[in-house]
Amino acid sequence: MSKTREKILQISQSLIQSNPFQPRKKFDQQELEELKESIRKHGIIQPIVVTEIGEGHYQLIAGERRLKASQLLGLEKVPVIVRDEVKEDQKLELSLIENIQRKDLSVLEKAIAYKKLHEEWGLSHQEIGERLGKSRPVVSNTIRLLALPEEIKSALAEGRISETHCRLILSYKAEEDQLKFFYKITESGVPSRFALKEIQEEREEARYHLEPNKISNIFTTPVTKTIKDFDLREKEENLMEALGTKVEINKSGQSGKITIEFYSEEELKNIIEKICS
Repeated sequence: MSKTREKILQISQSLIQSNPFQPRKKFDQQELEELKESIRKHGIIQPIVVTEIGEGHYQLIAGERRLKASQLLGLEKVPVIVRDEVKEDQKLELSLIENIQRKDLSVLEKAIAYKKLHEEWGLSHQEIGERLGKSRPVVSNTIRLLALPEEIKSALAEGRISETHCRLILSYKAEEDQLKFFYKITESGVPSRFALKEIQEEREEARYHLEPNKISNIFTTPVTKTIKDFDLREKEENLMEALGTKVEINKSGQSGKITIEFYSEEELKNIIEKICS
């Protein structure tokens, strides 16, 4: 993203319009109250980011929680950074970056925003990852969650099931099977590792009802090895999300090695800073 000119002003809240590209849809009232008290004591330490839209009015780009908390506090003016020449896709990108860096977005809010960048702005999953410091697999797997039935997405949003559970549910193609497995998880509270084992056992059992030449490799993979591989893949994805680049874990017994890829001196510097911070 190209650099934009910036200036800092104190402006009236009434002149700031909401950001239609804001990826975050829900705001915790208790968190807003806590932020309000923090602003009362310390002020707004980090200015709100806006862009000018003409006739002395501005549109919010980043900092909606700070703006809402300031409104609760009754502040007339707030400090803002004014960014000029901000394109529509940059408004979404900047909002995403701020929320992701602060870990404010739920996984489904991230998925919706990633999908918007992909479908409306034509960015590939790789390009989205590069802009937001995420790996391509993390972006792709997050977007896949939107294919789940609404009932399952609601459970994920409410914290009744985990993102890992949802990835396992997506291994079933038919919605009927996805919901069946979802009910089994929620009713019994099955941890993700045992849920994976159950999927594999079901598939092992199913292979006896298929002709030998039609059996997929996934049915013949040993359960214990698949669980181990899944655990490593999950760890790899966690590292890729944290470091924003491809990570590979190779394990032999209790030892092994982790390979972290980088493509420039600047990227190497950023990775080292993330590891050492």
